[in-house]
Amino acid sequence: MIDEKILSKIKKQELKKQLDELTSKKNDLLKIFNDIESLINKEKSITDISESFLNYYELNGLTNFDLKIALKTTLYEIKKSLTSINGQIDQIHELLNGISICPDCMGDGFQTTHYIERSLGTPTNSVNSTTCQKCNGTGELE
Repeated sequence: MIDEKILSKIKKQELKKQLDELTSKKNDLLKIFNDIESLINKEKSITDISESFLNYYELNGLTNFDLKIALKTTLYEIKKSLTSINGQIDQIHELLNGISICPDCMGDGFQTTHYIERSLGTPTNSVNSTTCQKCNGTGELE
């Protein structure tokens, strides 16, 4: 039973890490998407694209028409990636909602209290362990 609790804690940490990575990737893709979309929507002609932008996206040597097609294709691919990432993020949220570790006992199912007991003038360390009242000893919340 303890092994399952440890595994669920590890799984929750891994899922949170994946969620952070996916969110970062999503934000990066959204920035690129918005940059390309604003570039396409500009009233200026496509020939006004800066050299650095062309170099960044490795689109040198394309004609203006080909460049616009390449940018629109890139937008389409980014939209597909964003849809995929959003699906993965939703799955991770569902899994995380399924793993609810009790905050009172941190998934152990019991709470330990340390106290000092004096017996005939001699202090003695004592430990009292009780079943967690919040999760009824399961370590997880429903």
